[in-house]
Formats: sequence, structure tokens, C-alpha cells
Amino acid sequence: MSSTSDTPPLARWIKSFRDTREHPRYLNVFDTKRFPRRWKLHNSDRPALFGTESLYGRWSDAAVWILARDAGTKWSFIPSSERGRGFRWEHDPSRPTNSKLKPYADSLRCPILYGSAMSCLVADTSDPEKSESFELDEFYDERAMRFAGKVLQWSLARLPRLRLVICLGQDSWRVTMNAIGDPRWAKRFSEIRGTKPQPRNALLPNIKFGAVYHTGKHFFDSSRPAEWKEIRRALQ
Repeated sequence: MSSTSDTPPLARWIKSFRDTREHPRYLNVFDTKRFPRRWKLHNSDRPALFGTESLYGRWSDAAVWILARDAGTKWSFIPSSERGRGFRWEHDPSRPTNSKLKPYADSLRCPILYGSAMSCLVADTSDPEKSESFELDEFYDERAMRFAGKVLQWSLARLPRLRLVICLGQDSWRVTMNAIGDPRWAKRFSEIRGTKPQPRNALLPNIKFGAVYHTGKHFFDSSRPAEWKEIRRALQ
């Protein structure tokens, strides 16, 4: 099921977040001094929080929320005149993360929201040639993680029909578990991955959380059918 235009109005604090340190590790895509105004959904006047709402954007009735780690680095979204790629703030169908995800997501046969654990933050890397490749630990920043966690909590409160959160990869799982206030699970991705999703927080008893390998990692392709079978079981 594809995007609709029901992204909720974004809180002012989300769009205004800035890391004012001399060398921030993450930038907010809503910082119009750094990024052009390309973050509106293609079929709406509303800003897209994750960008990937252009693939699955069902906020009002999403049963499933799929969370990748992030949208990449700043180089994907700054203008080509500044050595960037100049992409719009929306999903790129050619990226393996999205093209490999789509058949599994479609197999769930329910309304979906697709986002990123780091929400509207993109990494401030120095090399434009590495626009999609970096390790979270290399860029781990407490200030950015607190903001991302707060945005995840804000989003959860605006998903009234949510039943299941699927984290793509260990970085997404780590950020999400910390955001919901259950750090005990944050470092247990290997144990949880591929198992039937379960509730992970007493305050969210009706929402299950599951973990699968990131769809952008081709060397995990053989594991995907079994992983997503467990995801489908959780929705039955």
C-alpha cells in the first residue's frame, strides 16, 4: 500500500532542532540554510518527517511501522552545485534498502508507515563519495540520540492503530529500544532478530517490536524469508 498525504503537522521543535556545535555529527534536513526546500511530500503541502512516506506513508491507519536507521548522509540532499546529489526528501526506488524491502512489506497486506530511527537527521560526513556508508558508533552522539528518541515517542503518539514496529538492522533496533525506555533490549539484536515480535514495554502492551536484518545488506538475503515469515505471524 503506497503513500497517502496524512502526515501530521510537525511540531515546531522537530523542524527547529539544530546542533550548534562547531562540528555537529548530525544535521536536521529542515535546516533551510543547509538544504533546499525539497522536503514536502510529492502529493501534499505537508512536510514529510522521514522522507520515505513517499513509499509507505499511512500515518492515520498504519498497522505496521518499518524503521530503517536513517536516510543517509547530508550529501544525498544538498545541491549538486555543492558536490551533493541534490535528491528530494523522499525514498529512492533504486536503493537496495527500498527495492528489497518492498516485496516483503507488500506481503504484509496492511497499511504501513516507513521511517527512520534517526527521523529527520542526516549524518554530517566529510566525504561526499561515502554518502550512504558509515557506522553508527562512529557518529554516535548523545544529543542527536535524545532528539531521535523524542521524535520516535512523538510519532508513536500519532499512530493510533499501530500494532507492530519492525526495525531494519541493529542500529535501528538500538535507537528504538532506547527511545521507548527499555535499554535492556537495545544490545540484544542478535538474540531478537528473526524471532516472533513481542511487546517490549509495559506502557505499550498492544504494540509488538520485531527486528530483521537491514534490507540494504545483500549478504543477509538468504535469511529474509524466514525473518519476514515471523513478522507475518505476529500480525495474524
